[in-house]
Amino acid sequence: MPYEFTFNTWGIAPSPYPEDDPQRHGKAAYAGLVHLDAAKAYVQKHGEELTIVEIGCGTGAGANLITRELLTKSRYIAIDMQAAAIRTCRKKHGTADNSGLKCVHSPGGVGNGGNQAVDETGAVIADGTVDFVIISETHIADIEIGPEEKMIFNEIQRMLKPGGLFLWGNALPTRVWVDAVPYLNGHGFKMHDNLNHTQGAVTARDEDVPRVNAYVNHLYSQYPLAFNIPMRGPRCLTVVDRLLKNFYRHPGTALYLKMVTGYDSYMHQSYEKL
Repeated sequence: MPYEFTFNTWGIAPSPYPEDDPQRHGKAAYAGLVHLDAAKAYVQKHGEELTIVEIGCGTGAGANLITRELLTKSRYIAIDMQAAAIRTCRKKHGTADNSGLKCVHSPGGVGNGGNQAVDETGAVIADGTVDFVIISETHIADIEIGPEEKMIFNEIQRMLKPGGLFLWGNALPTRVWVDAVPYLNGHGFKMHDNLNHTQGAVTARDEDVPRVNAYVNHLYSQYPLAFNIPMRGPRCLTVVDRLLKNFYRHPGTALYLKMVTGYDSYMHQSYEKL
């Protein structure tokens, strides 16, 4: 199935999307966040005309899914540090027929060094004006709840309305999830949902083997000279293959094994701003 590989989320299984959709697991991860019990209750109470901010949106594929299919009346500000990712977001997803999605480049990140989140005009997002803040599979708290994470959480709290929700999903060290709950509960949030999707994430990686292999093999075919140099080519190919597939938590890689052994857990959590 031809597709542009912009939905680089590892994802979870089972997925409500068709088996022939090559991006079904990533879609399940984003859909699962906005379908958490706390999020559904919030939408039922306040309606679908929400303001949503995503921190670390990548190419915006998850934002596109939410604005086009799940919460179609929302204003969605998708923020990322990578200029190339935001160019793709604007070109492919934040188009005229999806006017609710705004793709925002934030070179300094959100929270880092006190950086505040901005909207598509460059204006700082006002205090207490956001309904949902989403973080899905981006590199926050991948080692610990440290100073950088605490600054990000402070910025999330600043933006959220009282009663607004922080929706968080990722595969992180299990000890980080254990530490996150008391920290956030003690700093102006109250946890509602706490779902462990680790086995589903492992299953998603197992089911995704043909797609990832096909994609990386296509990449390698674009550089035949580099990988066919005597002696060095095969070694280079092995290193590149491991690097790429470790990023995808491909079966057999270190990050995949961390989920299998329980060192890492794939969680979906929701926190209400008090």
